[in-house]
Amino acid sequence: MTHEELRQGERIASVTTEYDWWVVTGEQLREEWAAEGLTARECAAGAFHAVTAAQPAGPPR
Repeated sequence: MTHEELRQGERIASVTTEYDWWVVTGEQLREEWAAEGLTARECAAGAFHAVTAAQPAGPPR
């Protein structure tokens, strides 16, 4: 996919990148997050997820 920035119709910047897309169920996604120490909760009737890093044990470093 190429993203371009135009100013008055003239291209002033451009970047091309490739994306890897995949589809998983909500349960699979929560399992992947949990494996990385993240927790999630559904917001707005499943419209998006709020992901939070697990709190470290002990005092902050």
